[in-house]
This record gives sequence, structure tokens and C-alpha cells, in this order.
Amino acid sequence: MLEKKSKSIFIISCLISILIIISALAGIYGNETYIRETPDLKAQSIAQDKFDLYIIVPLLIFSGILTYFKKPNWLFIFGSCVLILIYNFTIYCFAVHFNSLFLIYCAILGLSFYSFIYVFYKSWSHYKNHLQDLHLPVKSLRAFLIILTCVFSFLWLREDITSTLLSVPSVTLTEAGLFTNPVHVLDLAIFLPGFCIVAYLLKKDNSLGKLLIPYILGFCFLMFMNIAALLVLMNTNKTGGLPPVSIFMILPSLITIFLLTVTFRRFNTIQSAD
Repeated sequence: MLEKKSKSIFIISCLISILIIISALAGIYGNETYIRETPDLKAQSIAQDKFDLYIIVPLLIFSGILTYFKKPNWLFIFGSCVLILIYNFTIYCFAVHFNSLFLIYCAILGLSFYSFIYVFYKSWSHYKNHLQDLHLPVKSLRAFLIILTCVFSFLWLREDITSTLLSVPSVTLTEAGLFTNPVHVLDLAIFLPGFCIVAYLLKKDNSLGKLLIPYILGFCFLMFMNIAALLVLMNTNKTGGLPPVSIFMILPSLITIFLLTVTFRRFNTIQSAD
């Protein structure tokens, strides 16, 4: 896939990683960073900083290095990392009170957004002539995307519709001190409809849908890890153990790893045939 070493991906991964390290360390150890947040949102933000610092940063750097040495699957991993950074730092930019890190939040969001466009274009330019020969487990992938969309749509709509009918904010909004839930906005308006569109493209054997799949699977796996990590980190010092939902993240994570492994093998097949 990669005819020459890609210095640009490596440089971008280092630049984004440096900004995340600055943001995360200031969030974890800076007393003033989340001083205006409710205890619940402060705990969530610090837990998210730890996940970004200990999981996303190593993945970014590692994928940047391996992409430089022409390991094609790691380009998808890098794209998945910046995709979840777009998700997370959109929340930072719009849900966290203005603080000294605001411009860094914006820089990470902007770099991640344009990096994903660049990475997707790069992978498209290399794979576009081979995607029609790519045979993916379409039924399994479509079922995964549709089930995921239905589950999260049900969870978010149940909360939002109930709040609308009662004309009161939900408990999660009250605890976090937010006007609206940015997670619900991103999922209901962008990501979940996007999953449905990709499922439709797969049904039509569309090349664009095939190329988006490894990025979406990588994003989903990181998101499941993210949710589990937040729950673990936020409940470490609490009595009663971990909430059951953190354990439920294991099954979808395993399914995602399986589908991602199969997808990578299929991409390697068309790569080796090139």
C-alpha cells in the first residue's frame, strides 16, 4: 500500500501527542483546570485525560512509527485514533468551561480533523483500484453496525424523550452541570447515522463503505475501551465495586477485535496481490 516511507504521518502523530500530553498533564495535576466543573464532570474529565495520556498517545506514536516503516494496517489504527480524538475534543471544546487549555483543545481538534481527511485520502489513493476485489464479511459487519446503532439510539432517546416529556433535565445533565449532552449530540446527529450509511454502502458493495470499515471498527474498539476505562477510573475509590456496564464492554470489544482482525486480513490479501 505504502510505496515510500510516510514522514508526514509520523510528524503529525508526534505533534498531536505533544499537545495531548500538555493537555492531559494540566488536567490531571492542574488544580485550576476544572475548577468550574461539577464534581461529576471534573472526575470524568480527569479520567478522560488519563485515557488519552496512557492509551491514545502511545497508540498515536506507535502507529506513526509503523506507518513510517510501511506497515499499512497501522495507517488505519492512526486514523481510528484521530477519529476518537475528534469525538473527545469536540466535547472538551463545547462542554468544558473556558480555561487556559482552550486553544490547545482547539488545536488537537483541528489537527485530528484534518489528519483524518488526509489519512483517508491517502488510503483511498492506494486502495481505490483494489476495493472491488476486497471481500469482507458484509453480513456480520452490517449486523454489528445496525445493532450498535439501535442500542445506543435506544439508550440516548429514552433519556432525552423522557426529559422532553417531563420538561426537566435528565439526571446526567444535572450531575454534570451541562445544558445539553454533547455525547448524545455527536451520536444521534453524526456517528450513529454514519454507521447506518456505511451499512447501506456495504450492502451495495460500495468501495467507500469498504474503506471506511477499518476506521469505524478501530474507532468502536477505542470507544468501548474508553467507556470501560472511564468507569474504572471514576469508581476506583468508591465502595461497591465497578458498575456492571464496565463488564458489559468486554463482549462488544471482543466482537470488534474479531471483526477488525478479519478485515485487516482481507486488506492484507489485496495488498499482497498488488
